[in-house]
Amino acid sequence: MDMKAVLTFCAVMAMTLPAFAGDQGAPSAQEKLTLSISGIQTGETPLMQTASMQAQSEIRTTIEQQLRAIRERNDRAAYELAALDTDEKKITPQAFMREIRRKQPSLYNHVYFEILPQTGSEKFQKVKLIDRQGKEALAMFKMEPDNQGGWRVGNVVILKTDQDPI
Repeated sequence: MDMKAVLTFCAVMAMTLPAFAGDQGAPSAQEKLTLSISGIQTGETPLMQTASMQAQSEIRTTIEQQLRAIRERNDRAAYELAALDTDEKKITPQAFMREIRRKQPSLYNHVYFEILPQTGSEKFQKVKLIDRQGKEALAMFKMEPDNQGGWRVGNVVILKTDQDPI
């Protein structure tokens, strides 16, 4: 059986399998089969896919928590979610928030954010930011694993704002 026949068979099976109605948040049989098919195409094992999906979920949660902390002016929470090097750890959470306000006003002044679909490495995540005046900015969050198995925000670069002359 060639690869095209296997994929066709799997696609037909995915369309005919019912979802698990009682499991909230659990992937349906179709989603599980889709993951398996995509794993065949990319060479990933189901375990690798599960680990990657878990990492993406944790990254998304960390970014959401930090953005909420910045929006709510909770300097301690924002500081604790950042991956700080030795020199940066010497500053206070208040000084950390002042740096964000001074160097990244579109991040500091956002009132809405949207985490965009993952397109590349899980360590980088694009986020759309909108401020009170409706001005948009595109931010790239660089994520770093911490020593507890979670993720921290390593750096945020503002890639594009409404003020760009492009």
